[in-house]
Amino acid sequence: MLGGGGFKNLALNLSELNVKDFDKFLALLDKNTNIIYALRDPISLLKHCVGRDWSKVERNFVPEFDLSFDFRAYLEFLRHKKPKISINFSELKNSSFLAHALLPHFDLSKVHFMDMSELSFDKAEETMKNLALKFNFTQPDESKRALFGVKEFKGYIRYLFPLKLFINKKDIKQVFSLKKPNNTKNSTINKENSFVLLFSQLFDHKNMLNIMNEFYEGELNKHMGIYTTKVEFKHLKADKELFKATKAYMSEFCKGLQKVVDETEQNLLKEEELLDFLKHNENQRKEFKKLLDEDLKLIKKMRPDIVASWKYYLSFEKLCKDLDL
Repeated sequence: MLGGGGFKNLALNLSELNVKDFDKFLALLDKNTNIIYALRDPISLLKHCVGRDWSKVERNFVPEFDLSFDFRAYLEFLRHKKPKISINFSELKNSSFLAHALLPHFDLSKVHFMDMSELSFDKAEETMKNLALKFNFTQPDESKRALFGVKEFKGYIRYLFPLKLFINKKDIKQVFSLKKPNNTKNSTINKENSFVLLFSQLFDHKNMLNIMNEFYEGELNKHMGIYTTKVEFKHLKADKELFKATKAYMSEFCKGLQKVVDETEQNLLKEEELLDFLKHNENQRKEFKKLLDEDLKLIKKMRPDIVASWKYYLSFEKLCKDLDL
């Protein structure tokens, strides 16, 4: 949702209903507010809701480590454990399928419906340029084009970040390696006189340098970065023995990250599996059909072309032809 007031660009993200006095909040919003309403094939959205291990959100690990740390603890955290499909329809109507509750509060002529396919890597930049023209916000900078390729949910790495690696000369003799995995998890970290590397999703910061390419080059580099200051990196590289030890550790760690992220992407619930589940569970299929009939009512009226482009939703509709509703 985009608005004005005293600000040139001001946006509010509405993505759940379980908020105190939410009806009052919606009633107080300007009915003429411009809206960008993001849409997604409902089967793909449901797959995202029920197919992931959401316990990762708790981040049950120590986010600071040094070169002696057995990084396999982080890899285990990232590993996907496929949950049993369980659909809570009340929860879905409050957190993911919100059109039925939100759209009636606004002037539909002010709503720009955007399908998530418009944010794919090959279309995202053009989409943002068009939105900038339509809603009068800043055009995307050409120098930040790589950010359009970042996947927010690449495996579970978003829940791993931020991590901080402290690099200290005292650890050179006890650097962890898969070739000699006998170190204990975090010894006492010596933060004094240590170089610090920050693991994060990609971001743009003029005072920091992404040095991930120094340690690893692959698909993962499009979705995360390893940051330090230019000054710290210069001093770290000048200490050839310490930098060599760091590079060896980081190379193994990054290869491990790439492997577990690839495995997770491969093992995540697929739309076809979810459709098969719904095919063989009539009550669940019937409940989801009722939910979608209500939630998509206005969307079908305003953007039937988008609905018609949803491959998996159309397959779901075929599965529902025999239902007695």
